[in-house]
Amino acid sequence: MVGKMPELDAQYAVLGAVLIDPSIAGEVVQTVREEDFGDATCKHVFAAIRDLYISGSRIDAVVVLHQLGEEYRDYLSQLMDVTPTSAVWESYAAIMRDQAQLYRIRGLAAQLEASLSVDDARGVIAKLHDELSDKSRRVVSVSGGFQMFLNAQETQPAYLEFGIDPLDDGRLFAAKGDFIVIGARPSVGKTALAIQMARHMGQTQKVGFFSLETGAEKFFDRYIANSTGTDFGRIKRRELDEEDWPGISAKMHEDMKRVNLDMIDASGMTVDDIRAMTLARRYDVIFVDYLQLISGRDRDNYSRVTQISMGLHNLAQQAHVAVIALAQLRRAERVTDRKTRKAVEYAPTLSDLRESGQIEQDADIVMLMYLSDPDNRNSARILRVAKNKEGRCGSVRLLFDGGRQRFDCEPQEEAPPIGQLQERPKKTEPEQMNMFPVQRGVV
Repeated sequence: MVGKMPELDAQYAVLGAVLIDPSIAGEVVQTVREEDFGDATCKHVFAAIRDLYISGSRIDAVVVLHQLGEEYRDYLSQLMDVTPTSAVWESYAAIMRDQAQLYRIRGLAAQLEASLSVDDARGVIAKLHDELSDKSRRVVSVSGGFQMFLNAQETQPAYLEFGIDPLDDGRLFAAKGDFIVIGARPSVGKTALAIQMARHMGQTQKVGFFSLETGAEKFFDRYIANSTGTDFGRIKRRELDEEDWPGISAKMHEDMKRVNLDMIDASGMTVDDIRAMTLARRYDVIFVDYLQLISGRDRDNYSRVTQISMGLHNLAQQAHVAVIALAQLRRAERVTDRKTRKAVEYAPTLSDLRESGQIEQDADIVMLMYLSDPDNRNSARILRVAKNKEGRCGSVRLLFDGGRQRFDCEPQEEAPPIGQLQERPKKTEPEQMNMFPVQRGVV
């Protein structure tokens, strides 16, 4: 037999409001969830109401009683008796959600106190951040949407700038909340490109660079070469002389004032670790170098990378942070050209993202970088926007100055030859319009 109801609580008032006024059942079912009810009997009553609503059945006290059983008769009567009105059910629902959330937070706090290791504590902290994030469902009418559009048109859009003119001028439309992937094969320069982009973004955003492959010393060797124009080889060989230091010091003091960038030695970190630090330090943009090196619980690489991709995608959306993750591409496929009888490589496509197709699915933007001539490590890089949910796709050629660790757009009138690299004979991706001006020699 169902026990007597405790003193009046918001969760009882929500259910009582539905029984008094069944017309609000649909809104209630869309607003609250079963886990928002702390009382087990309330959960059963809500589940019965929800099932009746989904099946299109009539909802009133008699029908709900029939669904639950005769032992609920007194309980349903008490629900209606203790509910003064159905007019303010939304206030009851808001109070109920707050009570349920506080209960879950207290449970997580107890788990945090009982943690046996730092890793366990980080996992609980990540759950706490997730619990505290706004998960409210937003319903917007056409009139509300139009008003939102009018308000937005009166403000300047805050799109991210990468420091590469064709990307910034070509309306890549990258913003906070986006999950962006930059894929390349080993030793093409994706880390150097990411450092250059991070330094540029750090002038207007708070940036965190999570490096899972490169230590702090090597990272800042590259950073300082890029920022100051100092020869990277001389930095590595420790051959700097007295004439170098005034320029280096002046430029780095300038960067220390205007570039808001942290490098995090992220070796061994999980997505939860990255989430916790991102939220704690309130980054606007994070770089992850690189995605496949993030630690995960799954031993199978495919499952592990799938979960990592989904985790980074959720972090971007829930925390309203731009997540820019580097990713390894599969090894180049070499074939023999029928006409020239020479070995050629296919330019990479989205399907070359290693380990999991989930990366392609989760990403809002995917950029693929590769050598225009795979047999010449000094050849121009092709940076191809292969996926762009909010804009157009296309390619830009970049010249890489290894001595300064810098990428610059290649002048259109001086485009080098394509070299021994070909497009795949069969298209594997949907046709999209080119977002950039046509350049001679672009692959």
